[in-house]
Amino acid sequence: MRSRDSNSHANEASSTGEEVRGTKERKERKERDHIPMAIPYTTASSQFLYGVNPIVAALRANKRKFYKLHLKDAERTSDAREIRALAKDAGVPITYHRDTNLLDKISEGRPHNGAVLEASRLPSPPVAQMRKPDKDSGSVQLVLGSQNAEDADINGTSPTLTYDTSSWRHPFVLFLDGITDPGNLGGIVRTAHFYGVDAVAVAVNTCANLQSPIFAKASAGACEAVPILAVNKPSAFITDSGKAGWRICAAVAPDARSRSLNKQVTSGSLAVQSPLIRHPHILLLGSEGEGLRANLRSKADLEVTIERGMPSKSAIDVGVDSMNVGVAAGVLVDAFMRKPANTVAVDEASGSDRVF
Repeated sequence: MRSRDSNSHANEASSTGEEVRGTKERKERKERDHIPMAIPYTTASSQFLYGVNPIVAALRANKRKFYKLHLKDAERTSDAREIRALAKDAGVPITYHRDTNLLDKISEGRPHNGAVLEASRLPSPPVAQMRKPDKDSGSVQLVLGSQNAEDADINGTSPTLTYDTSSWRHPFVLFLDGITDPGNLGGIVRTAHFYGVDAVAVAVNTCANLQSPIFAKASAGACEAVPILAVNKPSAFITDSGKAGWRICAAVAPDARSRSLNKQVTSGSLAVQSPLIRHPHILLLGSEGEGLRANLRSKADLEVTIERGMPSKSAIDVGVDSMNVGVAAGVLVDAFMRKPANTVAVDEASGSDRVF
């Protein structure tokens, strides 16, 4: 029989041993944390998508090439199961990770929900001009700018836009210039998808990077569904598309001193007139601070403003006289896409002679 003192010494030795092991594990973990972790790129141009919605949307749309899916092996949620099932159906290799260290590094510390997908770039063909919509085929021919072999492999060499010819309206395209925040850019694409906009054209030299994972996540995966057109020469794109039969509208701030008041209309009036009944339209949206560049604004057939509601007498003036560009995009897209009652599509030849 062991004495009380001997038991006490045994417990102390055991406790000391556990403390030593714990200290050693913490030291080893700290050393591992300081070892640079390399991100495993399959190709030099690989892009990483993180988060449930962007990954699910990409796998469903199947527009990209997929290289590898990284998953935290402890994830057993329904979202994780859906991602695994979609990846397996697409033949995407899956790598499981015991911790999230690599996933955290790839996402630069942003929320990834235990999932990161390595894929090719988002298809965004370099478009120089849009031709007049062909109602017989329900398509719009896109005139492409130059691209190298790698880009052509991703974007295609003869892309077209398709649209529903049985719809009440003609095609509608958003053109974005100077939207430098990838969150705003993604939010606008998400809004465009919600309303059924046919495509979003982006001035790539003045807007946020279309390959940014922040853009993809902010769009909630909508960038995989809405055709994205990369425009390198905005002025020529607008001019040539206008000559092909597209009506050009510019979103502008209301200004009583404007010299172009004779071609301005409010979003409310626009919704009543339903201009998409008569012609295909391109809506130009500029930066939140400076607005649309003057050389692009001058090419518009029509300028559209958002009428501001009258504040109550008790409202405090805090100097806010505008809205976020993403919110403005939603208001204007709603005005264009609002279907009037008892309306059928009207051919351009028989339509009104209004500037719409």
